[in-house]
Amino acid sequence: MHADSLSTEMLADGSKRMHVSRRQFEALSLSLKAFSQTTKCSSVMVVDSSGMLICHAGPLDAGKVGLVATLVAGNYSATGEMARVIGETSGFKTQFLEG
Repeated sequence: MHADSLSTEMLADGSKRMHVSRRQFEALSLSLKAFSQTTKCSSVMVVDSSGMLICHAGPLDAGKVGLVATLVAGNYSATGEMARVIGETSGFKTQFLEG
């Protein structure tokens, strides 16, 4: 495997652990900062479906970033279940929240 490739590992509970190299993290961080500045968003985050914060940009303090990441994951799960209930077999693969 290439040293800089993204890898995932399946855990016993069915979730996946993602491994991101320092170089990938730095590139993602720069991209989020640029996106934040371009769009004038106060905060931009990449969060996995379990609520694990992968990277963020913006002035939100660490405690609030973790809380928002957890809430975003809950929202993702809820809308996934909503998709299932209404028969949307492919679900909602991504979500963008604005406010």
